[in-house]
Amino acid sequence: MSRKPTNPAIDTVEVTLGKEHTHQGKKKQPGDKIRVARPIAEWLEAQGVLTKPTTEQETSA
Repeated sequence: MSRKPTNPAIDTVEVTLGKEHTHQGKKKQPGDKIRVARPIAEWLEAQGVLTKPTTEQETSA
């Protein structure tokens, strides 16, 4: 089975995993970063798979 080439017109984002997740058939660990289409990122966030991004204000307090 071959993968379709990535469409550069698709809006993708880099996300950080907060839980173990299988991405493109490979097991990824918490803290790993993956690039996915924005709707997939939103779905992963809703499922609790992603870490919450921290703001500069939160990290410098």
